[in-house]
Amino acid sequence: PYIIGLEPKTKYSDFAQTFDNNPSTVFIYDADGNEITDVDKFIGTSMVVKLIINDVEYDSLNIVVRGDLTGDGILNITDYNKLNTKLLRKVELTECESLAADTNSDAIINITDYNKLNSYLLKKVTTLN
Repeated sequence: PYIIGLEPKTKYSDFAQTFDNNPSTVFIYDADGNEITDVDKFIGTSMVVKLIINDVEYDSLNIVVRGDLTGDGILNITDYNKLNTKLLRKVELTECESLAADTNSDAIINITDYNKLNSYLLKKVTTLN
């Protein structure tokens, strides 16, 4: 299961407040499984949000930020270059990265996604959601 549709540069503190659960039961982990505690850190692709109550994990969702292929929650030329290398078949993407690369949500990663990310970076569009 995934959470898809966060805007880039969404801070942990803002993201955690979107849940109906008590914030003390919501935990966020990076792609390596390390808990994130910095409330100013941006939420990025491949992070995981978990609902944990009394040491029991009740739910776990993978996070996808469209266009964020590097997992830092920021869309920039590094993400654009990674998408380019995917299109050139020089790199394989994880499932989360593939969902992030599919900027037009058609389940196909191609030049259309590349162009949409480019338009975002050039500020021709304001969102990839």
